[in-house]
Amino acid sequence: NFDMVQVVSSTNEHIQCGSKHRIIVHAGAVGLAFDNGRAVLLEAGRVYNIDSATFKFIGSRSVNKEVITHGSITIVTVRSGKHGISFDDGRLVVLPEGRHILDKATHMFGGFLPAGQQTLRIPNITCMSSDNIGLKFDSALTIIVVDAKKAVLMLGGGVDFNLHVFHRTIVEKAQLALSIIIGNSRFHHGFQASTMTTTNDAEEAKGNA
Repeated sequence: NFDMVQVVSSTNEHIQCGSKHRIIVHAGAVGLAFDNGRAVLLEAGRVYNIDSATFKFIGSRSVNKEVITHGSITIVTVRSGKHGISFDDGRLVVLPEGRHILDKATHMFGGFLPAGQQTLRIPNITCMSSDNIGLKFDSALTIIVVDAKKAVLMLGGGVDFNLHVFHRTIVEKAQLALSIIIGNSRFHHGFQASTMTTTNDAEEAKGNA
């Protein structure tokens, strides 16, 4: 017996009837599906006719998204001015600009590391000079990542890479370095000379009056 279920538009992205599927992924998108529990990617511009009781269509995502996660698959688009940070079986892999498909469950994406110039604020530095003069000041540091691999391993937390941690580590190291520089410097004579100059100028101005 034949039963009419419903009428649908032929332009629909996904049409299903029982175990049969017809899928059209539109331009600028990637289709996401599972077949027998395995993550599957469907390319745009093709018509997929699938007959499988274990097939499940999830939907489509814009290829303009920087990161698309689907089951054990991660699609990463690294734009100009950034490094992609990933770990393949625990080994650091820096992804250059372009589109990358990480299709291993053990190949994890960590995040993006800017390649251009960055300015980091260093707030509230409080320290004592070698001649016991207390100082409190703010500063700023400009950085450019030249070697992304070394930067992540030394400053970014390694496998637990996090951009916030990366920046915080640099700021903490800069705070320590500035404290050491100030601690090894003497300011007493400089302040004394400045005070004498100010006093002499005041007395000269008083005399001229």
